[in-house]
Amino acid sequence: MSRLASLLGKIIVWGTVVTTLVYLWTPLAIDLVMSLEPGNVLRFPTTGVSLRWYEFFFSNPAFRNCMIVTFSLATIAAIAAVLLAIPCSLAFVRYNFPGKGALSSLFTAPLATPAVVLGVSLLFFLMITIGLSFTSLVIGHLLLTFPYALRTITATMFGFDRSLEEASASLGANTIQTFRRITMPIIAPGIVASFIFGVAVSLDDVGASVFLVTPQIMTLNVQLLAYWRWALDPTVGAASVFLILIGVALTLIADRIVGLERFLF
Repeated sequence: MSRLASLLGKIIVWGTVVTTLVYLWTPLAIDLVMSLEPGNVLRFPTTGVSLRWYEFFFSNPAFRNCMIVTFSLATIAAIAAVLLAIPCSLAFVRYNFPGKGALSSLFTAPLATPAVVLGVSLLFFLMITIGLSFTSLVIGHLLLTFPYALRTITATMFGFDRSLEEASASLGANTIQTFRRITMPIIAPGIVASFIFGVAVSLDDVGASVFLVTPQIMTLNVQLLAYWRWALDPTVGAASVFLILIGVALTLIADRIVGLERFLF
């Protein structure tokens, strides 16, 4: 009876895993196949295999400009999020102060706020302050990426052996030297992971960006959304595969450098 129950449990577990993988990867596989369509209209199954739309996507000046804006925006927002998250994480982990819980909830509130709501709120705020520009996009994406950086770096700092810093101080190192030579190398995996997560979140955003772009400064996702309103060709499929590959590459790099299991389990 116990063997039957064990076998049944394994079947259920592996069946769930396989079903989940099929559910997640089937749309991506279909997208890849449709991006290879040689015709002018998206079809599945395709009528042939061609890289025509990949060539069009990478050679189109509008898409190239949007890629420059998108990757620059993701890099700047992720760096800013990490720089802000490091001192905030130190404060939350090492000190107790009035309003600590409320402040932590406030900092992570964008995680529970729909991107569309965040985008509309930022639109009204920025229109009466600095206006819409690349800076406003950075501000918006900073709000999106900062909670991930804060959570990741804070998780890295829990379990930090403070005796290492005390030993450094006892040997004559000042606070800055201790932070640079002891603290930073230990929390470096969390910093790298935070940066990679920030880039991935920024690249993925549409809901907030659609309210903050201008005709001159537009992210790739918003440009693709606008393009597809008028042309149902496989260009969007090719661009989607490109963005998916970037996301997979970022995940593999993060796992290779820091090991994602420490942040997932």
